Formats: sequence, structure tokens, C-alpha cells
Amino acid sequence: MAMAVAPSASDSDLAFQMQMNEALAASMGIDTLDDRGKAGWRSKLLGVEGDAALAIRVQEMELEALQKQEEDRGKAAKLLKALNESADQLLHDEAMAREIDEMDEGEWEENGDLYERPFQSGITGTFFRVFFKGYSVSEGGVIVGAALGGSIMDSSGNELLQLKRYVATPTGKNVAQYYALVDVLKSAQSMGARKIIAYTDSRPLNNQIKGYWSVSTKAMKAEYDKAIGLIDSFESFDINLALHGENWPADNLAKSVSISQRQNTASSSRSMFHCVICLEDVQDADIYTLTECSHKFCSSCVKQHVEATVTTGRTFPVACPQVECTKKFTEGECKKLLSEVALKVFMKKIEEERIPDAERVYCPYPNCSDLMDRRTFLDPKPRKLCGACHRYFCLDCRVPWHTFSTCAGYQRLPLDLKDAADAKLYRLAENQNWRQCKQCRRMIELLEGCYHMTCRCGCEFCYTCGMEYRNKIQMCTCNLWDDRYIIREEEEFSDDGSGSDVEMDLRDPFYKTQLCRYFANGHCRHGVNCRFAHGNHELR
Repeated sequence: MAMAVAPSASDSDLAFQMQMNEALAASMGIDTLDDRGKAGWRSKLLGVEGDAALAIRVQEMELEALQKQEEDRGKAAKLLKALNESADQLLHDEAMAREIDEMDEGEWEENGDLYERPFQSGITGTFFRVFFKGYSVSEGGVIVGAALGGSIMDSSGNELLQLKRYVATPTGKNVAQYYALVDVLKSAQSMGARKIIAYTDSRPLNNQIKGYWSVSTKAMKAEYDKAIGLIDSFESFDINLALHGENWPADNLAKSVSISQRQNTASSSRSMFHCVICLEDVQDADIYTLTECSHKFCSSCVKQHVEATVTTGRTFPVACPQVECTKKFTEGECKKLLSEVALKVFMKKIEEERIPDAERVYCPYPNCSDLMDRRTFLDPKPRKLCGACHRYFCLDCRVPWHTFSTCAGYQRLPLDLKDAADAKLYRLAENQNWRQCKQCRRMIELLEGCYHMTCRCGCEFCYTCGMEYRNKIQMCTCNLWDDRYIIREEEEFSDDGSGSDVEMDLRDPFYKTQLCRYFANGHCRHGVNCRFAHGNHELR
């Protein structure tokens, strides 16, 4: 008769311990042994009554297998990370080589030495890419504000935030770039970013942030300090120079701000502008603003003012028409405003201004009058050839070449034997008591003051006898002044405008045939008695 064997206490404890170990291994997702192996050692353990040491040994084997798996997993992760970094570096090098290959020769000569694309192996974990751009906004040639744009992306290139802002303060382009950098850094900081890679197309800003260049202006230094303060708040920061349009996300945003601002200005500024020259109201589109002083006039008046000044030769350079303003039109402004004919006159005046007054030589032939520089004549002989009309003239006498006489002999000739035009000039000079400068041959008239004359070319001489001064010392014994030229008395005229002085002027063939250069400057003291014309309406 078979008898049932009651399980011992040690067998029950062993079975309970085995179930607990299996449950623990299942909850950790660890398969220490396969089902066949479990059945084998379970049957062996059940066959050995009270063998607790064997159970402990099995547990140790399972822990060793677990540790081995963890070590293998760590080694695999490190190997995978190294492979990924190697692949990233290969992709980086390939992209850089492709960019260099696509770069044209001119750009390579300009930017090749400064071109860089550092491999970001030092920045690990989650980081943000920030792009920024700042533009100066101008209206009518005057800077009125700045347009800013920025883009923040994650490490995968997904755009997280767009920034657009207009600064209604006159701002240079370099300061505008710092404005945009500060904006994107503040936004990235508010988003919890700790690691930043920034991109800019501004070489000055890139070199200043990296410490290669110093910051020059106060306005830029203030924004530079703000940017450095924000940069120091991040765990890691790197900035790269973006070439080949890599900064397009921020560039497009800044351009859209600039375009939008111009459209808003054009739509909102419909008021009329009152021109102080013609006293007419004109549209804002017809306003011209001077670069040097920012005075505004209607474009038509400005163009007429510049053209009249250049063609009549009253003043040069062309002054601003605003009362009491001393600023001048720039050469570029004049070129844009002048007609084709007036532009030729203007260019001749520019060329003339570049030659010192004492060195200017004009061709004596009336149908030429070409301007030459005395310093270009290397031959000391007075016989020179005009480069424009290819005719010879005398550099010392400033007349067509006197073939049959020397300079001294020509000067001793009576007026009737000289050139007809020169004869008229010398006769007029003799009648009006003019003197001729011995250095530049200009005719000079004494209006008031002493007899010590200083010509525009710098030559000093006595007005009475014509003898030159030496080291500002008078070499002749003539009187230094005459009361008639020191104390001026009011001249009397009859009420009907007739009189001996007026009749003499009317008989003068040169009366009112040229414009008075003193009247154009507002300094003529002869008034109605001036022999020169005070305006085109008086010319004969």
C-alpha cells in the first residue's frame, strides 16, 4: 500500500525561494536561463533535500550574467557614439570640401584665408542654433532706423522661433548686427537653452566676439557688453561666420521688416511738404534731402540751384541754399542733379580746383582755353604746346607764341603791334589803372586799401610801380597808401541818373559786358555805379 510522503519544511522554503527569484528576474526583464535549463536545475534542486548553498550559487551566476550584459551594453554605446562622431566629422569635412570647390576664384581670394567651419565636437547634448541679421534703414539717403531678424532652431534644424523687430532710431549697420544678436540670445535664454551655436554674416562682429578685433565706437561697445553678458550665462557658446547664404533665415526676416517699414512710411506719409525756395507745396516723393546738412527742398528747385551755380560760376563748391547754412553739395550729388552739358562744365571745375591757383595755365587761343598744370611742363623754355588744340603758346607771356621776338621784346612792343585781343585788354587796363601780376599774368584792380597787393597766386607787389616784394618787404620807395582808397566818400548823382560818370561808362565798350564777381558773393560796394553787370538782365 502506497503511502503519501508529506513535504518537509526545507523543501517548501526552497520552492518559495525559487519562485521569488523567478518573479524578480521576470520583473527586471532578464532571462537568466532558458526553460529547459530551469527545469533541469529545478529538478536537481528538488532532488537534493535542503541544499541551500546550491540556490545561492545559482543566484550568483545570474548576477554575474547581468553584470556582463551591462558591461557589453556600455561598450556598445561607446562604440556607437564614436562611430557617430566619426560619421559626423566625415559629413562635415565633405560639406566643407564641397563649399570650397563651389567657391569662385574672386570670393576665394577675398574670404579664403578667413573661411572656417569648425566641427562642433565639443558641444554635446541638446543645443540651439541661432541666426541673426541687422540692417540699417534709410529714407532719402538718411539713416532713420534698423531692421532686425532672427531665427532659433534646435539641433535637428527645426525652427522653433522667428524674431522680427524695427528700431526707430538712426543705427549703423554694425550696431544693428549687435541689436539682432542680443535679441536672439535673450529669446534663447528665455527658452531654457544652455548651449548655443550662433551664425552671422558680419565679419567685424564675428572677429570682435572671438576677441580678434577691438570695438571702436561707444554705441557698439554698449551693445557688445550686453552680448558678452548674455554669452557668459550659457554653458557653452560658439559663433561661426556664415558664408554662401547660410544666414538666409535671419536675412529674409530682416529684409521683410525693412520692406514693411518702407511700405508703412509710404502709406502713412501723405502730407505735403512746403519748399522754402519756390514756396510751393509738393509731395514727399519730390523732396530732396542734402547729405551734409539734411536740409530739404523740392527736387526741381535743388536741380535748378545746382545747375545755375555751376554754369554761371558764381560759387564753387555748390553751397546749400538754406539761409546761413555753410554745408556744401557733395561731388556725387552734383553729378546726379546736373544735365549732360552742365556736367561737362562741372567736371572742368573739379579738375581746375585740384590744381593750385598759381599753377593753372590756360591756352591763350580764344577757341580753346584748355586748362593745363604748370607743373607738368618739364622743359624750362617758355614755348609750350597745347595738348587740346596742338598750337604753340608762350608760357611766360600767356599769349600765342611770338615767333619773331623774345618774351622781353614782345613785352616792349606797342599795343598796336600785339595781338588784337591783348591790345584791347592792355588798353582797358591802362585806362582803368589796373596792374598785371608778374607771376600769373592776371589783371588786378585796387578797389580800396593800401598799395601792397597780394595776388591769388601768392605773389606780392606794389600797385603803384609793379615791383615785387621780397620776404614781405617793400623794395620800392612808393607810398604805401593813398587817402582816396582808405577813406571812401559817397559819390553824388543827379536824380535823373545823368552825370559825367554815367556818360563815361556808357561810352566804355566794356561797360556791363561781364558779371560782377563781388555782387555774386554779396560784397560789391559800388552799387549802381559798378561797371560790371549785377545779373544777366544788365549784360550788354
